[in-house]
Amino acid sequence: MESLYGFRSPGPVVSGTQSGMTDCGRENLNINKVIETIAGSIGGMDLENLSFQLLDDDYTKRKTGSYNGDVQLSHLLHFWKNKRPQQFNLDTLIEAFRSIERHNIAYKLEQMNIEKPGYFLNSYHEGQRHSSSHPLPSIEILKKELYGVAADWHSFAEQLLEYEEVERIDVDMAMSGCTEKLNKVLELWTEKCPDASMETLIAALESKRVSNIALAEKISEKFAGQASKSVTSRQSAQTSEATYVDLQEQYAALQRNYTDMQEQRKKDMAELTRANHQIQTLQTIVSMYERQLSIKAQEVKQLDERYQQLSVRAISAEDRCRQLEQEVQRLKRPASHRNTDETEIPAAKCPAPLLPSSGVSQVLAKIGEYPSHTPVSSCPHMKGLHRFMVDLALHWHHLGAMLGLQDGVLNLIKANHPNDCWSAYRDVLQKYLQTTPGASWSKFAKAVYDMYADQQRPKEEADKIFLDILEVGAKPSR
Repeated sequence: MESLYGFRSPGPVVSGTQSGMTDCGRENLNINKVIETIAGSIGGMDLENLSFQLLDDDYTKRKTGSYNGDVQLSHLLHFWKNKRPQQFNLDTLIEAFRSIERHNIAYKLEQMNIEKPGYFLNSYHEGQRHSSSHPLPSIEILKKELYGVAADWHSFAEQLLEYEEVERIDVDMAMSGCTEKLNKVLELWTEKCPDASMETLIAALESKRVSNIALAEKISEKFAGQASKSVTSRQSAQTSEATYVDLQEQYAALQRNYTDMQEQRKKDMAELTRANHQIQTLQTIVSMYERQLSIKAQEVKQLDERYQQLSVRAISAEDRCRQLEQEVQRLKRPASHRNTDETEIPAAKCPAPLLPSSGVSQVLAKIGEYPSHTPVSSCPHMKGLHRFMVDLALHWHHLGAMLGLQDGVLNLIKANHPNDCWSAYRDVLQKYLQTTPGASWSKFAKAVYDMYADQQRPKEEADKIFLDILEVGAKPSR
């Protein structure tokens, strides 16, 4: 038969082999039957190596890269058939599979050829199917009846036409739909194959590549009668047997996978048990540290209470010392002023003026002596204290120590406001007012003055902020 590419296939070449198998010539070797026989073993095949064994060329990358495994193998065998017609036989194919270490495929082909001699020849048909061939209906009826196989027209066409003819239709009608391509296949098949029959058509539908058994049975019942029904039944039985073998192989693979999963599950359970043991150990350690922390917290609380008590006693002692100092100063006054009580000094129209900061340094005669001032014993208020936030916020920790706050309170304030000196300064003032009985503007001013002295800042700055604090405290609060 002459192909679309202008060459004629040579006649069948049949020769005996040492194994007793029958080799198949170019026209007689049925590629579709080869594919169907080894379909369950094509997965993972090294087609590139097989191409080199058959053609000395990597045909697969140039022509079959976008197809799946069985289509790639089918294309490769058709290409081998056209390029090496003298080598196109079953023995050469079996040896090629052995060369790529696919011995299971080679064994399948050998066994099938021994059990059914001539099975891979195009002239072989089970039960002499063509001996009772049925004529085809009109081409229009065929197009109408085979409409359901249009989506798989390419695989269907490979069962009826030469590979080159199918590729030619695919290229020439690239912009046409599947139905138009199927119609072209039917027209070309009826024109070029005078022996075309319903049996051949039904066999194409029943092939493993197409596997449209429902449509095959419908056409068989409608056009071929009981003879084709028996053929369809035999083909269905063969398909079922092949499917059963495939399912057995799949079942064995699933069993192996299940065993592997069970082993992995045992390992995972052992890892989980070790992890749970480690978690329980860590939980025990955490509980122990929590108990120790609770004990330390109780000790800190007791120390805090003791410190508060000592602070109250220190403040009382400070007040008592101040009273004694006032009494000493009163006794040092001239006799003419001893009978006058300080509490009876007539109230001035305005508060007694404070010494200017420029003269404060001259008033102080020694370290630790504060500038002369009118004592302000009233309790500070937050509004007035906030006026000195710009000067004192950055030194809130030092100021808190000077005000008598304990280290635990200062550390807690630092933890609550690690990067916010303004909020920390506000909390220091609130803690001072809440925990210091007898807090006054004079005491706050002395604490600020002592802080400036510790920081070795200029005396003029310490004098100025000292008097500014007392001036704010002397004003009535609103």
